[in-house]
Amino acid sequence: MKIKRCVGVARLAIFALITNLAFQPESKSATISGAINNGAGDPVRGVIVTLFVLNPENNIWQWSQNQQSDLVNPGYRFDNLAAGAYTVCCQDYTGKYAFEYFGGQHLQNSATIITLATSGSIVSDAHFQLQEGADISGVVQGKIGSNPPQPLADVIATINEVVGPGGETKYVTGIPTFPDGTFKIGLPPGIYVVHFIESGTDCFWATQTFEKAIGIRKATPIVLGSINDSRPDINAVMIPGFIVSGKVTYPNGIPAAAIGVSFTVYDETQPADSQWVEFFGGFTDSGGNYALSLPPSRYRLEFYGAASFLYEREVWDDSHPPSCTEGRADFIAPTDIVITNASRTNIDAQFDYSPLALWAFNHGINPFANVAGWLEEDADRDGFDNFHEFAFGTDPTNSANGNSITITSAINGDVKLSAVIRSDESSGYWLDYRLKQSTELAIGDWVESTLTATPSTNTFELPTGYVRLDIDVPNSSYPKLFFRASCSINP
Repeated sequence: MKIKRCVGVARLAIFALITNLAFQPESKSATISGAINNGAGDPVRGVIVTLFVLNPENNIWQWSQNQQSDLVNPGYRFDNLAAGAYTVCCQDYTGKYAFEYFGGQHLQNSATIITLATSGSIVSDAHFQLQEGADISGVVQGKIGSNPPQPLADVIATINEVVGPGGETKYVTGIPTFPDGTFKIGLPPGIYVVHFIESGTDCFWATQTFEKAIGIRKATPIVLGSINDSRPDINAVMIPGFIVSGKVTYPNGIPAAAIGVSFTVYDETQPADSQWVEFFGGFTDSGGNYALSLPPSRYRLEFYGAASFLYEREVWDDSHPPSCTEGRADFIAPTDIVITNASRTNIDAQFDYSPLALWAFNHGINPFANVAGWLEEDADRDGFDNFHEFAFGTDPTNSANGNSITITSAINGDVKLSAVIRSDESSGYWLDYRLKQSTELAIGDWVESTLTATPSTNTFELPTGYVRLDIDVPNSSYPKLFFRASCSINP
C-alpha cells in the first residue's frame, strides 16, 4: 500500500533551452573526446557537437560549449574540463543524420552521463554512431505592422517529442536559425511539437508554437513516420511581444542561476478545471535574471529546480511575498499576469528554504556543504541515512533514535503498527511512502500491503511537521506477518 496519497507538482518538460550559463568548478584539465561515424562506420564530418554539464545543485543540464566536428580529422574533443558529470550531443544541420545524445538517446533526460572523477580524467571513447533520420526544416520571419516579413536569425526552434496520450512532451533539443531565417535538423521517427523563442534577455519577438497554438498540448503535431519523412514547411512568422522579466534570488540575496521559469497560459476553450495549460519557459541566467517575450494573454508563473529540494518551489504573487506553501500551487493560487499592451518587469521571486533544509539546519547539518551527497550520509551510524531520518521523523545525530515505527499488541492478540511520516503540508507531497508485507521474513514474497492507515490520536513527542499513522493488524487474519516501510522521492 501507499501509506499516504502524495500529490506531485506538475512540471513542464520542455525547457533545457540553450543559455549562456555554464556551471564549472575551479580546476579544469580533464578531457572528453570521441569519434563520430555513421551506421556503416564511415566518418561523419561537420556536425555540431554540444557539451552539457550537470549542475549538482539542482540536477539540471546546462549548456557548456559547442564545436563543429573536424572536417579533416573527424571526431570531437573538449579540453580543460573540471571534474563533474557531462553529456554530449550531435546535431546535423543538413538533416541527413538524426539528432543524438551520447548513448544513442534523443531525449535529454535519457542521455548517458560521462563522469569525470577528477580534474585530470581523460575519456577518449565517447563515440557516436549516427543513424540516418527524418528531418524538419523551415523559415522563421518577423513582421511588424504592415511591413513585409523579414528573416530572423538566432531564433531557437525548440523541439519536444510527444510521449504521452494526453500530449505530454519531453525536451529533445533547440536549434538556432541562420541569418536567412532557415533551420534544419535530422530527427529519429516520432511525433514532435516545435516552439519558436528568441534567445537572450533582450527578447523582442513573441514566443509561439508552430501554427500559433495556445499551449504545448494543443500545438500542431509533426509526425515523422520513418527516416524517409521530411517536413520542410515548419515555418513561423513572429510578431512583437511584451516582455515579462524579473530576477530570482536565494534567501541570502544571492542570484539563483539556472532556475526553471515555467509559464502557463489561460485557455477559455478548455473545461473549467483545465483552463490553465502549459505554455513555455526557460532558465535564469548567471545573474538570476530571466526574460520572455509573450503575446497578449493571461499567464501564471512558477519557478523550480533549486538545489535538490533545499528550497521551496515558488509561484509568483504580487499581492504578498512570492512564495507558496511548500511550493504547492494548489495551496495558494498564483496571481495572474495579464498582458494587454505593455511589458511587465520586476516579476521577481525569492526562494525560501524548504522544510528539508530547515530540518537539516535544526540538527546541525549543513546540506550545502555536500549538496549532491548529504542525503545519503549517516553521521550517527545507525543504518538510516539523512533522507530516511527526515522522512520518518528521527534524529540524525542520535543512533538511539533511529526508528519511529512502533508495534503494540492488544489483549486479544490484535496488533497496531504506528509510523511517523511527514505531513502533506510539510513536504509530504514529494515523498512517496510505501508499506510492504510478507508472511516470511527471509524468503518472503514482499507485496504492497492492503491494510488501511488512519491518522493516530497519539501525538506524544510527535515532531513538528509530522503525522502519526496507525495500521490495525487483526491477529485472526495474520498468524505471522512481516512489514517493510520505505520512502522515496516522488517523480
